[in-house]
Amino acid sequence: MHPRIDPVQISSIAEHPEPVLRNLLITQTYSEINLALSKLLGKNNVSWCAYATWASKTAGKFIRLENVDAAIEEFLRGKDWVKELTRVIPGAMTWFGWRVKINDSFLLNILNKTARAAATEIAKGNLLVFAELAPLYAQFLQLITTDPNQKDQNLAAFLNYLHQNQTEENSYQKLVQAYTAYQEAIFETDPKAKAELIFYANVLVGYHEQIRLNPAINNSLDAPVEQIFKKELLGGLERLIEASIPGFLFTLISPLLKNSVTPVVHRMSTDWRKISTKFLMRIEVPDGHLDLSEDIPLIAYESGKMFPEELAEIRNPALLKVLEELDHSINSSKGSAAKDWGDLGERMNFIADFFRSAQQNAHLFWPPFNAQQTALIKLGEVPTGRL
Repeated sequence: MHPRIDPVQISSIAEHPEPVLRNLLITQTYSEINLALSKLLGKNNVSWCAYATWASKTAGKFIRLENVDAAIEEFLRGKDWVKELTRVIPGAMTWFGWRVKINDSFLLNILNKTARAAATEIAKGNLLVFAELAPLYAQFLQLITTDPNQKDQNLAAFLNYLHQNQTEENSYQKLVQAYTAYQEAIFETDPKAKAELIFYANVLVGYHEQIRLNPAINNSLDAPVEQIFKKELLGGLERLIEASIPGFLFTLISPLLKNSVTPVVHRMSTDWRKISTKFLMRIEVPDGHLDLSEDIPLIAYESGKMFPEELAEIRNPALLKVLEELDHSINSSKGSAAKDWGDLGERMNFIADFFRSAQQNAHLFWPPFNAQQTALIKLGEVPTGRL
């Protein structure tokens, strides 16, 4: 096993109670696993852990509540939600001379709470995937070698470990196929076939990951607006009404209030979801960032092609079958943009093209933090400044 990949340390990180530092440790560990895997798979193709490194770093920005101001500003600028809300408040409320005090500051407070709730969901997803997949990669590094005489025995030992630690049959089969492909890639001598095997494994692990993350992603994009806004707005109004009128009138007015406000809250949720995808859901990579709401750009490291030469035309039948299911345009990155990151199909369409286009980008082996930041993170400290 690679000396830097310690399963005990992985468990310790997964149990860390502080989400910001935990995310930094997760990001750093993914990077180290990726480098360790390169000793088996070579350095021409990155593993899923390379993408996980930069996706986790991206998640960290959200967990730390960075870069949310622009999204909130556009949300408030896009529509006069104050007017929308006050318009639908039941006229019956004016019978008693009540005034509904809703303004941009009130909405800003709710949106900040929404962002914090979304950050909590993203932190949960970040932990969920790490706690499940990082131990598998660590075990893979421990059990799988480059000795052809031990190939079958080593794979059987790893798959036995996998079987003991997976409960969902559908996910289990994806992971069996993925890690089997990783091992096949170790012994594959043809560069194209090797690249396709690693891509196949990466996509299957990514598919498994995204299925597992689906609830957390949708909660981060959608549910907080519905839940928090209703709680804050309706809760405040109901407390006012309940304190001012007899109980039987409150019982009559409360459902009317909820029914009137709910459609507006739903529209707000839809807008926030789209804006979240545009402003907040982007993947940080060493070369900058990828906007999830835009098509994957042409790759810079191979003269503006869509995909590296070894992945330009797919021949592996199993990989083709997976791409036919996930990729809306198998041999093109056009149409890869995800308009709604909460939709699993749109996410996987984007991810399949992203994995394919970036698989031979050597920059993905770069460390996610500088040497000083890395040292502090390993000491259990959150570095100051830009991460």
